[in-house]
Amino acid sequence: MKTVRTFFSVLLFGLLNFQPASGTERILAVGAEFANIFEQTREGEYTGFAMKILRLLAKRNGDQVSFGIYPWSRVQWMVEYGQAQILIVPYKNPEREERFIFARRPFYRDFMVFYARQNDSRYWTGSYADLHDTKIGVIHGWAYGAQFETSKNALKPEMVNSLLNGLNMLEAKHIDLLATNLRNTDTIIRKSNGRYPVCCRWSQ
Repeated sequence: MKTVRTFFSVLLFGLLNFQPASGTERILAVGAEFANIFEQTREGEYTGFAMKILRLLAKRNGDQVSFGIYPWSRVQWMVEYGQAQILIVPYKNPEREERFIFARRPFYRDFMVFYARQNDSRYWTGSYADLHDTKIGVIHGWAYGAQFETSKNALKPEMVNSLLNGLNMLEAKHIDLLATNLRNTDTIIRKSNGRYPVCCRWSQ
C-alpha cells in the first residue's frame, strides 16, 4: 500500500461538545469509537486522548464520569435529549451548533481526505467540479466542512453506514472515492492485516 499521499483541502476541528450537567455529580460521556481519541479495549477499558482530558476535568471538579461507546446517531440523540451530558468528538458545523453547546476550544484536529483504489489513474486539480462524474462515498452522520457541504449537491454522494462499510464498498468498486478522515482510516487499514491492500489516500 502506498503511504505518501497529499491531503485535500478541508481541515476540521473536532471539539468536545457538552450540555450542562444540571448540577449532578455523575456525568455520562458518550461517543462513537474514534481511533486514538475514544476507544475501548477487549477488556472493556476506555482509552484515548479524550479520556485523559475528561478524567482530569472530572477530578478537578470533584465529579464522577462514566463512558459509553454507541453508534454515532444514537450518541447524538442521547446528548440532545439529556440521557448523556457529554458528546465526545463531534465536528462543529452550523446545524450542530443549534442543537449542542460546544466547548470554546478544540482539543484536536482532523485531516479530511479522499481514499481511492491503488490503481485509480484519474487526476484531481483540487476543484470539486472535477468530481461531478465520480461516485463518492459519504459516511452517514459525518460533517465534512463548509466547502464540501456546499459542493455536495453537484457531486454524486452515496451514503455509507460506517467507515468499514465505506472501505468495503471502495474495495468492491461500488464507489470511486471515500470521503473520510485520515486518523481513523489509516488506523483501520493498518490494523486490518492487509484486508484493504487496494485502498490509499488520493493524490491531488
